Amino acid sequence: MMPMRWIACVPILFATGGNAIAQAALSPGQSRDRPTLGSTPGVAVPRDMSPPGSITLRHKSPGGSVCLRVMGFAQPFSTNPNLFNHWITAENSCGNSIRFQVCYYGTRDCINMIVSGRERKDAILGTVPSIKDFRYEYVEKF
Repeated sequence: MMPMRWIACVPILFATGGNAIAQAALSPGQSRDRPTLGSTPGVAVPRDMSPPGSITLRHKSPGGSVCLRVMGFAQPFSTNPNLFNHWITAENSCGNSIRFQVCYYGTRDCINMIVSGRERKDAILGTVPSIKDFRYEYVEKF
């Protein structure tokens, strides 16, 4: 007779230098890095197409608020108004540095960013002709 095994998904909080990081025990085959989705104001945020049961891990403050705020915007070139830099702005409201990867939505066209504690950082995701608005997704690294 085989012993019964129980698999539980129980949230666990780890405290690290003033930040609490939400973690969870995962069942076999369950993916933990479901991306957070975003877009510029001119297009709708994409619908979350993640598999059922997947979770999004986010750095959180001791009070439970999310540490990282990510936004995107486009800036035209002054010499060519039909050529746009797609900018990503990230603001970290917690004390520890946060590493994350930002990609154009549904692609592997990505950049890695690190935002130090209580700082803001801007980076160019890409330069594109004639496309002002864009969608993006990001995954925080732990």
